[in-house]
This record gives sequence, structure tokens and C-alpha cells, in this order.
Amino acid sequence: MAASINDTERRLRIVVPEEAGVYGQYIPLSLQLLLSPRALKTLRGYVVARRAVLYGGVVCAYHMELSAMLSVPLVRPLPSLAVKIGTKPEGKQNFVLAV
Repeated sequence: MAASINDTERRLRIVVPEEAGVYGQYIPLSLQLLLSPRALKTLRGYVVARRAVLYGGVVCAYHMELSAMLSVPLVRPLPSLAVKIGTKPEGKQNFVLAV
């Protein structure tokens, strides 16, 4: 049976790297997870045989490495592609080509 929208306890998991307080806000969360064996083990347990995706704000090499390590898709364009489609002139050109 599929989980309902209201069934967040089964669908949403929060994983905090064990050294999150040491790293602070200056290290990307994806890197903190890569440096955290316990958090990675927990994440692997959650994504095995489930539909899972990895969301990232500004995608960097750490997001791509974490996505590959967990074998889950990354739901953002690669940085090289984001530069091409993320600017206003490129967006206008893509819109014109799509119409």
C-alpha cells in the first residue's frame, strides 16, 4: 500500500552527521555526510529498495559523490549545465526554442 501524504513518520527521515556540531555551517551538509560513517550507514538503510532522491541547492562534487555512493538520483542539474540554463538570456532562449 502506498504511503499517504499525511503519513510523514514513515516517509520522512532526518539524519544528522555525528560530528555536525564540530563542522559547523561552513562545510556543506553533503560533505559532512560523506565524512560520517554512521550517518552514511543509516542513509543506506533507508534508501535500500525504496524510491529515494537526493535534493541539493547548489550542486557540487560532494552532492554527486553522495548520490553515486547511495545509488540515488540527484534532482538538480549538474553545475556545468546549471550555468547554461540558469541565466536570464539562456532561459529566454530555451523558452523560444521550446515554443
